[in-house]
Amino acid sequence: LAATLAQRRAALSPATVAKVEESLRVIDRAIAEARQALAEDPANRTLVDLFSSNYEPKLQLLPRAAELNSTT
Repeated sequence: LAATLAQRRAALSPATVAKVEESLRVIDRAIAEARQALAEDPANRTLVDLFSSNYEPKLQLLPRAAELNSTT
């Protein structure tokens, strides 16, 4: 999905690319923070669930972003 987005980058407006990239950065930071917390407390079921749930927005965003066209 990330590769598809990268290929479509030139067809997207700079504002759209900036919004998608910022959204991905926010999601990636949340994943990294959850991963760190889980490393410190691996038996914590709440952290396991949080870590897993942080991937959901990314999995939803990438296909939608890859479908965008230059008019957005």
